[in-house]
Amino acid sequence: MSEELPVELVCEMLRTAAEVFLLSDRQTVLNIALTGTLGYGAATPILYRTLCVVKDSIENIFRIFDDGQSASSNGSGILRDPPSRRLCPLVRRLFLNHERDLPIEDFKKLANLERILMYHGYLQLKTIEGLPPSFTHVGVLSQTNCYFATPSVTHISYYWDNHHDYKSDSNMESQVLGGLLMRPAAGGVTHIALDICVELVGNVVDDLRRAVQVILARPKTKILALHLLDEAATPHSCKTLLEMMQEAVQSEEMRRRVVLWLDPRSVDDDKEDIRVCVRELILGRDVWTEGRPIETVLEEQRMRMQADLTPK
Repeated sequence: MSEELPVELVCEMLRTAAEVFLLSDRQTVLNIALTGTLGYGAATPILYRTLCVVKDSIENIFRIFDDGQSASSNGSGILRDPPSRRLCPLVRRLFLNHERDLPIEDFKKLANLERILMYHGYLQLKTIEGLPPSFTHVGVLSQTNCYFATPSVTHISYYWDNHHDYKSDSNMESQVLGGLLMRPAAGGVTHIALDICVELVGNVVDDLRRAVQVILARPKTKILALHLLDEAATPHSCKTLLEMMQEAVQSEEMRRRVVLWLDPRSVDDDKEDIRVCVRELILGRDVWTEGRPIETVLEEQRMRMQADLTPK
């Protein structure tokens, strides 16, 4: 029956199937890619759109960067080019457990890279200088005192904690201004996210208040996204955040620039946390897609808390 359908429709059906089965049945997506030229063209960009460099798959990952001719190629057809030329340009999102897992020369082959999400560590200067102009999103999921942006970066997200024994200066205002936002390379940054996992009490609230005020006072900041998960997503922390935001952000214009993502997952187990982060990156889910206006979310929380206090 497929022979009677327009080629464009067949390609769209194969592409849709690849998207649907990408996480639940990856073998089916591989089978689509192996059916022929149409299947390969529809499924391969989806398979390689997100590249996850983790220990369990690192040897297979390195094959993508191979400059040698494919063993199955006879010099013609869809496999005539080496993997580095066929597959590296398809990569849009990159997940790194450790930055050192991927050699600098391989970074340069990702000519259309748009996003990097790192679990540990930070990028070396040589790596940053080799990133393509298409690179716009960067995120770090662990504590780091090394912040970076390239002129093309518009979206940044960083893990934030208030452990005074980690930073030489625990003041988040100094950390944000000195670490990133005052650097010339960060001139294009318009969207800033803070991943917050700790309970919102005491000094944590004070530092967060300063962070919110400093980031929103920056003229180039269009959206500040607060990603609350684990202890920060509890009803008590949400109530504290509501009170703090009402005090710290009194301008209606500023409140419109704040979005919130209440994320119920826990971050106690590193292995599970990485699995969830990889899954969300593959799906294209992050604080920018899941965040909602803070007024909407906090109003829902307020109504929920009131309902819990109402006698049954």
